Amino acid sequence: MPQVVADRVLETTTTTGTGTITLGGAVTGYQSFAAIGNANTCMYAIEDRNTGAWEVGIGTYTSSGTTLSRTTILASSNAGSAVSFAAGTKYVFATLAASKIAPGKETIWVPAGAMTRATTNGPASAQVETTTNRQNFSVLDFDPSTIQYAHFNARMPKSWDLGTLTFVAVWLHPSTATNFGVVWALQALALSDNEAPDAAWGTAVTQVDTGGTTNNIYHSPESAAVTVGSSPAAQDLVAFRFYRDATNGSDTMAVNARLVGVAVFMTVASANDA
Repeated sequence: MPQVVADRVLETTTTTGTGTITLGGAVTGYQSFAAIGNANTCMYAIEDRNTGAWEVGIGTYTSSGTTLSRTTILASSNAGSAVSFAAGTKYVFATLAASKIAPGKETIWVPAGAMTRATTNGPASAQVETTTNRQNFSVLDFDPSTIQYAHFNARMPKSWDLGTLTFVAVWLHPSTATNFGVVWALQALALSDNEAPDAAWGTAVTQVDTGGTTNNIYHSPESAAVTVGSSPAAQDLVAFRFYRDATNGSDTMAVNARLVGVAVFMTVASANDA
């Protein structure tokens, strides 16, 4: 069932312990949990003003019996576990949990088909189709001995904190008998308004991954922090250069590494770009 948000939902309860809350009716001037709708979920908070105990979580409202289950505890005065509430009147209200709306980590997904192959030392583009269910992937084939580059750009959101980035490479490989190590690398450069683009890249960060099974999808471990070159500012265009570091000693696979795409992770400092 859907998760519902409703304004001014506040009821009382005399339920004790850690189980399902039996709702005692809306406080004067407020709505009851009927505004959430039967079998729908919502974020809730419970507070005991006599003891100071409190709990924030996700629950399911049931109109038959007018109850609110405590399905997932998000935070509480009991170190994040369900609170065993004492006797007496408690207040229960619909809310938005800070842990679910606060700024944090966001993802930019860039498929290989959206990247630009470098004019100088660019990888070949290819298409991979599975044999049974005919799933198709647009990939970039990176050579096992020559470093080749693919490029993509992103105008960064205003909410970006201007800090470092990380990445995960998603890839596959054709048949090979031994040596499955591949080293992926990313570097970035921030470009502000009226700034010449032919500037030095930021320092490249590498990430090792290991294949093994022909045409299986591999997600690399998340990389270390990538520092964006040229002192980024809000809403800059960030240019990215991605490559296989084929001359790295940990890159041992003797066939092409086929890139499906790259997930770039950034930290945002606000919930939106307003």
